[in-house]
Amino acid sequence: MPILGKIFKKAFFSRIAGVYDILVNFIESHKKAQKLLRSVINDNDFVHHIILEGSEMVKGAEIYNKQNIEEVFPEVCQAIQSRTV
Repeated sequence: MPILGKIFKKAFFSRIAGVYDILVNFIESHKKAQKLLRSVINDNDFVHHIILEGSEMVKGAEIYNKQNIEEVFPEVCQAIQSRTV
């Protein structure tokens, strides 16, 4: 049984780490895209609508990340951040 526990723990860690990576990259990409849109497109009303929609998606991702990943699995987040550094 200890072997199954180790396999499950590794698979679970990998799954949570993958979700965390996706969320962090999604948030970072949206923030960079918003800056790029502001500098490239001159139609402020058009850009405003796109950025507003993106901001709502980023807020949702940040809330999900905080409530379901960072607060529930802080050790996973620490391990991922350590690996990233």
